[in-house]
Amino acid sequence: MWRIRGAIAKALLSNTAKPATSRHRAVAVARVALASPPKDALLPMALSCIFGTLQPMQPRPKPFALFFAGLPLPAKVLPVLLLLWLGACQPAQQQEKPKQTGVPAGTTPEGSTPNTVNQEDQNGSPQDVPGQETPPADLAEGTFENLVEAYESPERANWQSPAALINRLMPLKGLTVADIGAGTGYFTFRLAARGARVVAIDIDPRFLAYITEQQKLQPLAIDTLISTRLTTPDQPGLKAEEADLVLMVNTYAFIQQRPAYLKALKKGMAKGGRLAIVDVKPQSPVPGSNEGPMPLPYGTVGRELTDAGFILIQGDSSSLKYQYIWLVSRP
Repeated sequence: MWRIRGAIAKALLSNTAKPATSRHRAVAVARVALASPPKDALLPMALSCIFGTLQPMQPRPKPFALFFAGLPLPAKVLPVLLLLWLGACQPAQQQEKPKQTGVPAGTTPEGSTPNTVNQEDQNGSPQDVPGQETPPADLAEGTFENLVEAYESPERANWQSPAALINRLMPLKGLTVADIGAGTGYFTFRLAARGARVVAIDIDPRFLAYITEQQKLQPLAIDTLISTRLTTPDQPGLKAEEADLVLMVNTYAFIQQRPAYLKALKKGMAKGGRLAIVDVKPQSPVPGSNEGPMPLPYGTVGRELTDAGFILIQGDSSSLKYQYIWLVSRP
């Protein structure tokens, strides 16, 4: 052991390329190694010199070295290895923290609005533009053409039976009919062809614009009988006692507050006027329609109509493959 210490001291003393302070510390280590007892001096002195607790040319240990002097050899080696490992893992520099804007996360600056719509900036990258509301998913761009194609599908006549459905309503000539949830006007134009004055009502202005364009392709006698009206999801959009007949096809299940809606609807119907609800049967989705609310059971709709004060005329859950029919009147 003494031979090893002597070799270490000799090697340290021969290192003349180090700066003066480093050489002085090396000399101190060498002197301590040659003069101290073999069990408790070499490692504490080396640590003291490494961390600067032992001044040059001063072999007497400081408190840091004295602390290690009483430890067994493994306890002396492990801290040195741990310190070396921590030094190797220390990152070169910490990443610069982003500057705080003064606006809490998840909030918007004063005067702005959280409603945004995805647009493209000058480089073609998406960006959020404040103050513009994102349209609902079922009214979003890119789906309207698909809806038109589904509503106007030639196969619809096979399962919808529009002529037979209109025949069972009431004589239409000269009456005012409200087609609520008119969509593409699938029934609007057929009702007008029977001589009714039809008010096509919808919450989507694109459907109303589509109907207006299709009116130009109709004979003048039909065109003049059709008008369009935009409304909101919770309002029928009728004037007081305006409609002699209200037709709602695949629309009733979309209404959220149905009792309040039926109350407002009844005010917009003439006394003795009729309401026809044609909606989708549960577990029988309409072909081409993959979106929408959960269908309402046939009996549920009947009870809601009677609870609203309507008089039941007819209920039919078998004539149409995918839909049921309720026909009621206002007292």
